Amino acid sequence: ETMGLSEADAVAEYKRRIRDIPDALENLVYAYYLQLCAIKNAKQRLINCDYMGKKEQVQPLMREILNNPFLSEQCVADAETAMRHHATQPNAKVWKARLRTRDLLGIMNCVQCNVCRLHGKVAALGVAVALQLILGREGEGGDVELLHRIEIAALMTTAGKFASAIKFCTEMEHKYQESAQA
Repeated sequence: ETMGLSEADAVAEYKRRIRDIPDALENLVYAYYLQLCAIKNAKQRLINCDYMGKKEQVQPLMREILNNPFLSEQCVADAETAMRHHATQPNAKVWKARLRTRDLLGIMNCVQCNVCRLHGKVAALGVAVALQLILGREGEGGDVELLHRIEIAALMTTAGKFASAIKFCTEMEHKYQESAQA
């Protein structure tokens, strides 16, 4: 979706906001992989959740996600390994990552648009949950059984948003390449 922009304007915005920013797309993909790692780590919790009495409706979709072979791809596992390796270095400060996610949630209170604020808070919480599951307190991972239903929802929603963003960027890159050749 191009938010009411013409295709040419949408491609120009993509170029300005994503393509021309060094490592922007790579960082988005890395963040998505971290979300997938957290989902994989929380598999049993996600299977056992009753989803507020809607287990029969939600469980088939959840199993489809959890059984997706992409969760087991090496590139996804490498993202978690790299994050844990970095977090367990002597000079790493895992607590700083937790503070940054807390700061990010707080910053969302300054967003004027209520819809944007809500989406921003859900995304910030989803990233925070992923980091908590991957790193925990000391870089060794968190306890998935302590996840609250809101955290599960934020984790899954953020992964979905990242997947949609990557798909959108891929489509925009294709359109950019077409326009550059014209």
